[in-house]
Amino acid sequence: MERAVLLCPVCAEPRSGRRCPRCGHDLLPRQRTGPSSPGDDAGGVPLRAGWVAIAQADPDYYEKATTTGDLEAPRVPFPRAWPARYFALNGERAWIGRRGRSRTHRPEIDLGGWPADPGVARLHALLLAVPTGGWVLMDPGSASGTTVNDDPTPVPVDALVPLAAGDRIHLGAWTTIVLQRSGADW
Repeated sequence: MERAVLLCPVCAEPRSGRRCPRCGHDLLPRQRTGPSSPGDDAGGVPLRAGWVAIAQADPDYYEKATTTGDLEAPRVPFPRAWPARYFALNGERAWIGRRGRSRTHRPEIDLGGWPADPGVARLHALLLAVPTGGWVLMDPGSASGTTVNDDPTPVPVDALVPLAAGDRIHLGAWTTIVLQRSGADW
């Protein structure tokens, strides 16, 4: 599948990482604390209402990890019950991870809770909104890595991977997140 080329919003240079090679603009947006102008609910960025991230325990992903030796099945058993979780994607970004003990880090896609996937880091990966209305994935350096669809190669640290509806993000020992547009068959 051919992916769209991402352009720097400042200088329009093609980019493949977190920072623009030409002007140094950082794609990772600063956290906004409120609207930037009256009537502006998203702090200047259109809400991405219409996208949903569906997190689920994936037996096929787990099986591949145990078969290749990336995971020791007896030490990390597959959960018997792990209901799918639905997360609406809004705003500029969505952290994927699990809440820390201090409760100060609250990822928008919180994969904590019982049973917790032991391979998911507190701040494991990041979804960033792009001006065209889609999303890109970035792994800031998680220990167990992140893969997309059927590619076994982990996403390089700070690389930006464009995503489309139906793409599968694999992380941890058994977690798969599927991106869907609202109203699509879940």
